Amino acid sequence: ETLDQFVYESPCALKLDVEGYEPQVIAGARRMLRDFPPQMVLTEYSPGVMERAHNWRALVRYPASLEAFARAGYQIFHLRGVDKHAVLDGSWSSMPLPALDRITNRTIAAERKNAENHAQDQASGAGFSVPWDVHPRSLRSEF
Repeated sequence: ETLDQFVYESPCALKLDVEGYEPQVIAGARRMLRDFPPQMVLTEYSPGVMERAHNWRALVRYPASLEAFARAGYQIFHLRGVDKHAVLDGSWSSMPLPALDRITNRTIAAERKNAENHAQDQASGAGFSVPWDVHPRSLRSEF
């Protein structure tokens, strides 16, 4: 089952948090993004899930999902410096919002190059070396 099979009107928002399988959901939402685009999409970007599963060839699905949003006309932003292990000091309402970085076609191209290099390095036995093989314009350069 896909979103394309169930969505026949434009939702106000779409939130995706499916533990690293967001690219598969987005692949099943091509018609929805084209014909019934949500006003806003909030999604995780978690290529580490496929890395931990040693599914190197699946890594290209992640930049492909960003490309799908760009083709659908969305502006894409990244929450920079968000640490899920940070300790909350005070209330959520008093915390400043994290910085937003605009994701450009160059960022997406760097992500695609990282994914291709990672798959190629693993197939050849060379091994992907962080941080040396991480493109400095990619989202992964933050980690």
